[in-house]
Amino acid sequence: MLNNPRPHHYTFAHTALRMLCESNPLQFFEVMGSDERDKLLKFVLSKVVEQCEGDKTPDFDFDEVKIHTVKLGDYPTVLVVMPQVEAVTEAVMTAIVLTNRLDLEDPDNKISCRYFVLELSLSSDGNPQTSLCEWAGDEHLNHGDGPEPSVKAFLTAIESFLKLKEKCQ
Repeated sequence: MLNNPRPHHYTFAHTALRMLCESNPLQFFEVMGSDERDKLLKFVLSKVVEQCEGDKTPDFDFDEVKIHTVKLGDYPTVLVVMPQVEAVTEAVMTAIVLTNRLDLEDPDNKISCRYFVLELSLSSDGNPQTSLCEWAGDEHLNHGDGPEPSVKAFLTAIESFLKLKEKCQ
């Protein structure tokens, strides 16, 4: 296991995709469901490569990034499965969840999304595990131990987390 996250891997999953979806969630979800998705994400990765100092070549190909559009209950979700993780804090997967609907009757209604990350972490005894994390703007929130690193387990954990938050409101 590497001591530090790889810059291209980390930046693509934790920063570039998050900034892209936060800047215009509705447009992000429209493109993720269209034929333009791969073109846009390849462009985003090329910008990550330009911004990362040192080695200008990522050690993964865009073809290793898998994108799925799913629904978690009523919430449209874009799931991004990243290439194999090699260091703590690298993203195994991200899930961008559209958390409200556009209400044309309400001029103050804004589309928003939540950005979840299943990260590689270490247990207290130093063994690899995952953490369920979330980005809220520039704040990184750690929601504790994550599920096994599978699509089904990650989506189930997020769905449970969203239902718990709804009950508390």
